[in-house]
Amino acid sequence: MEAPVVYRFHIALRGVDPKIWRGVELTAGSSLADLQRVIQTSLGWSDEYQHRFCIRNHYMGASRPGGLLFCGDPEEMPLSRFAFRLNERFTYEYNFYDAWLLDIRFEAEHPLDPKRRYPRCVAGARRAPPEDSGGAESFMDRYVPELLGARKARHVDRQLRDIADLLRDTALDDASFRTRSRAILSRRLQSEFDRQATNDALDIAFSRPGRQPKELGHGDSYSSDH
Repeated sequence: MEAPVVYRFHIALRGVDPKIWRGVELTAGSSLADLQRVIQTSLGWSDEYQHRFCIRNHYMGASRPGGLLFCGDPEEMPLSRFAFRLNERFTYEYNFYDAWLLDIRFEAEHPLDPKRRYPRCVAGARRAPPEDSGGAESFMDRYVPELLGARKARHVDRQLRDIADLLRDTALDDASFRTRSRAILSRRLQSEFDRQATNDALDIAFSRPGRQPKELGHGDSYSSDH
């Protein structure tokens, strides 16, 4: 009997800069439908719209009434069936109105760690756009300039408040003040991607007991006026 193995995939939104991506792991026995659920959950999307994978020039997905029809059931397609090659690439398309396109790369295969829960998110950067925000081009045109400006303003305001607090601290000598000021000014904005919250959401999506997940919504970073 072969030892169970885990597949690692790198998933990135095409056409969005700075890059929005996730690194996820699933067992080889997981289905293509499981990978779809992991993608949706890791991006904070709702799976409201239809999707399709394109793997080696073959389209696969879940058929929907009034939508595209596919042969085969993704729930019955284990990932091991595809025998992915290292660094092999394929695509995932979602919400055909907004036409989100994700590039997926098979990064690695390694033995299953019985101390870990799968599927899981192992890395990533930046919060995903709302799934109905018009697609990559619209998101870049409408949201990114506003988002970066708002982040910069909040960042500067937070740093100035921290320095003002230091100035009011009479116990600080000059050396301590300079050291702590440099530490404050060197801080960078933390990524809005929360890996723990993503894994908590995966626990819920795959019916595993765990902590109550933090909200994976999009907060007030993006305007809803579009």
